[in-house]
Amino acid sequence: MKSPVALFVLLMPVCLWAHDAHAQQIRRCTTQDGGTVVTDKPCAAIDAVDRMPRLPSGNGYLRRPSRNICARNLDDLSYEVAYAIDLKDANRLAGVYHWAGMDADQAYKVLSRLENLVRRPLADIGPYGGGIQGEPTWREDAEGNLIPVYPKPRAPTGLKIEQSMGQDNIRTARTVFGLRRYMGCLWISF
Repeated sequence: MKSPVALFVLLMPVCLWAHDAHAQQIRRCTTQDGGTVVTDKPCAAIDAVDRMPRLPSGNGYLRRPSRNICARNLDDLSYEVAYAIDLKDANRLAGVYHWAGMDADQAYKVLSRLENLVRRPLADIGPYGGGIQGEPTWREDAEGNLIPVYPKPRAPTGLKIEQSMGQDNIRTARTVFGLRRYMGCLWISF
């Protein structure tokens, strides 16, 4: 007869694998009325859309590393913008804005726009522009079959945010930020 410890050691990897497989299927979806639904089904199956996850912690939000680390890619930048809007923190949003070469009057106008943006709840965030443009060309492979050759995809040119408006939260407002690469970091701009 095998000992309980040996049985535990043999079954532990299976349990961990099953837990990881199950955890990867959980989705956080936003319904048409702006509510949040957590489900194991695709969001489209419940008439909702995918939403960027916002992870809770002891004080309400997951803390990011120190703010002096810049966004190196679009995912990091999207997370920081979404996080600033969730916190309603215009200063945090200003921390990822490209201010270089701006005079004081322009800066006040931009900061005023950022303050207005963080007042509305975030409904969606994602890349804007880029992608594959143009039709594929066709070429023959070694066996004589025609295969499509698509043009190289272009990088996104902006970051699009959709926000709920009004008391009913049915209408949305769209803002598209331009993207700037400066000193190895990715920044937003109007």
